[in-house]
Amino acid sequence: PNAKEWKAYKTRTFGDLTDMSEYVDVNSEPKFDKYGGIIDSDMRQEATGYYYTKKIGDRWWIIDPLGYPCYIRALSGITYSYQGSPKQRAAAEKLYGNNDNYEKWAIATTRRLKDDLYFNAGATPAGQIKTVVDGLAWQGGWSYMSQYGVTKGINNSKGGATTFSEKNTMPVFDPGFVTFAEERAASQVPAYADDPYFLGYTTDNELPMQVDMIYDYMNISPVRSVNYYSYACTWYWVTQMTGKENPTNDDITEELEQLFRGFVWDRYYNVVCGAIRKYDQNHMIMGTRFLTVVKNAPWVLRFAAEYLDCITINWYSAWEPQAENIYLFATNADLPFMVTEFYAKAEENEDGLANTTGAGFFVKTQQDRADHYQSFTIRLLEAKNCIGWHWFQYTDNDPTGNPTDVSSIDANKGIVSNTHKEYTDLTDDMLDINKNVYTIIKYFDAKYAK
Repeated sequence: PNAKEWKAYKTRTFGDLTDMSEYVDVNSEPKFDKYGGIIDSDMRQEATGYYYTKKIGDRWWIIDPLGYPCYIRALSGITYSYQGSPKQRAAAEKLYGNNDNYEKWAIATTRRLKDDLYFNAGATPAGQIKTVVDGLAWQGGWSYMSQYGVTKGINNSKGGATTFSEKNTMPVFDPGFVTFAEERAASQVPAYADDPYFLGYTTDNELPMQVDMIYDYMNISPVRSVNYYSYACTWYWVTQMTGKENPTNDDITEELEQLFRGFVWDRYYNVVCGAIRKYDQNHMIMGTRFLTVVKNAPWVLRFAAEYLDCITINWYSAWEPQAENIYLFATNADLPFMVTEFYAKAEENEDGLANTTGAGFFVKTQQDRADHYQSFTIRLLEAKNCIGWHWFQYTDNDPTGNPTDVSSIDANKGIVSNTHKEYTDLTDDMLDINKNVYTIIKYFDAKYAK
């Protein structure tokens, strides 16, 4: 909003794929099972009753509970009242009534998203959505390190990325973190261990990934109890890796900077994934919703591959994903990735929102938002290591509702406005992609094979 001038970005839309009929049958009507997978007997895999990831040939897929390949098209924040917005609640009551805790809203919204717009999942949607028969798959986030930081009084996040005091270090080496993670998993995980519509666990959101992490850990106060284990483990690691009793900053190479980031994250995943797996062997563990800076953290990705079923990334500051970054994910971890946040916000919107908050791309019109969706997702479908995406999010922000998340105050993020009016320019173009994901994938694979 504060830029001096608009910029133009090269954009590919569904209509630009003019040679599709040369490679695939563009008139075939896709058939989906109740979990969102494509019914294709030639590609069917083992049916475990749960979602899992598998590489078929040179392309990664999610396999749905019936064994069919499934590409995730999801929305975040599916609720009638985001952040408790009274305006959104009142609009939902006017449209659907307040019967049985918004059951009519949940059924109508699920059917619109899944049957009409070909979305097949949500990210931690409202509880009402989860109870709809033949509804959307969903994934859950339980914030292990973030909440441990709250108990230690060091989490100073106000929305968006998770940040901590003490030089933004994470106390992953604390014995108390092990106890906390196990207790958290014991109290929450068993309720979902047998749910076939549950995709899997995201365990935190946008945790620290600074390249100079090692110096932050080396220079925290050793006399503060919250730092005891972080400080001691860091210095022991540094002395072992450098072979010096009293190493200085000059002894830290770029390789050691990268290795230390991996060391911290290896500890994090070892604790959290170990705790979850005690209570659930069925569902995927889907990482921590990294920011794209993780592309420059090879050892974080390599260690993550030891524990996770896929990598999740909140992808901002790009009109479409850069091919070279997708390549880095593929070369640094033998894992697929899923984009768990992206969106564009338009100057022209139903609620007159100023768009001063939120990380999404700022554009002029709702059609520009639609073009962003198509260009962004076409690039992901082209990539053989991507297994899906989440548009962030279902509803616009409501600045009159006293929002608590400072990144979600006045942004046009939704596919519906604060009065639950759908942005049809956006959703019409979402439909073009969502319905044809498997056709587009076959097209790219056939074209590039040739």
